[in-house]
Amino acid sequence: MNRNFIFASSLLARTIIGAGIFSLPFVFYSVGFGIGMLYLFVFVLAYCAMHIMYAESIETEPEGHDFAHLARKYLGKKLGTFAVLITLIELLIVLTAYIILSQSFFSILFGMPGIYAAILFWLLGTIFIFVDLKWIERVSVGSVLFLLITAFIIFQYSLPHVFTTPTSKSLDLFVLLLPFGPLFFALNGRPGISKTVAVWRSAKKSNSPFSLRKAIIVGTLLPSLVYIIFVIGVLKLSPIPSQDAISGIANILPLWIVKLLGVFGFFAIWAPYFMIGSNIKDILEKDLRFGRWIAAWLIILIPIGLFFSGVTQFLSVIGFVGGLFLALEGIFVVTIWRRAFPKSRFRSVSYFLYLLFILSIAYEIIFIIF
Repeated sequence: MNRNFIFASSLLARTIIGAGIFSLPFVFYSVGFGIGMLYLFVFVLAYCAMHIMYAESIETEPEGHDFAHLARKYLGKKLGTFAVLITLIELLIVLTAYIILSQSFFSILFGMPGIYAAILFWLLGTIFIFVDLKWIERVSVGSVLFLLITAFIIFQYSLPHVFTTPTSKSLDLFVLLLPFGPLFFALNGRPGISKTVAVWRSAKKSNSPFSLRKAIIVGTLLPSLVYIIFVIGVLKLSPIPSQDAISGIANILPLWIVKLLGVFGFFAIWAPYFMIGSNIKDILEKDLRFGRWIAAWLIILIPIGLFFSGVTQFLSVIGFVGGLFLALEGIFVVTIWRRAFPKSRFRSVSYFLYLLFILSIAYEIIFIIF
């Protein structure tokens, strides 16, 4: 198999796999495992399509152009700037989600009260946002590796246990739409598509081409397999899982495994924190033309400020970011693609994606109001 194909697929997969994995056991428990699997199947197809659309849009541009450029080109200056702002707000709230999740891992490791754990994690994450990290890609690989090891340790230890989660449950509309936000969050790999396209271009130049579409499909499918393994493992160990998955199984596993999961969990969320922070820094300074110091203080203060203002429920934050902001981002990506390829024979797929994203946004708005 083409080495570049493997590299491109794994690059996208490691962009997708992240903190969203910890929300999925509770989501699958809430709707039933069978319905959860159906949602996962449908949303994987949707994100395969959306990732391909975004890759094709980037492919038409000179190398080095990203979401901000495409948004302004195809959506117009005002709507394009709004799209960039939505992405910025989304990333800042994601940092808050990582701060919330850090409490579980620090509690496992040190028995540290939640508020002190959050402050310590915020300090450790923030410091590295402003360090020139030549090894940032290795850190990215390491963070995903820790998550994979965590998933497989839990699954392995769960093997003797009986799986009791029902296939489906009697659901009202609010619970039925609950998976939208967390699954959008867990499957979104849009930030990694640019690098995937860069690998594809490099492979073409070196006379070892591969199918960009197939690489994106494989890169989107692989995380879903890891998610299934993790969900089954957690649900077997804890038939009524906690919202963050880990705290609910801490009293079931042997102490040494719990401590190991605490270490792995910390590193799995610490590296993405300062990597996302670096991305925010670039958006503020390069796309929105903020001064260096203003950008720095916004990155430093907003995530921890949201936490202290009462944004402390992990699943709610994940659902809100995925269900509202990533759904809006999805609409922007699909619209960019439609305008870049007005005569594509696959345009009908965009209507299905629009429907999913609009349903998700409507659910989040209604949930906030009521």
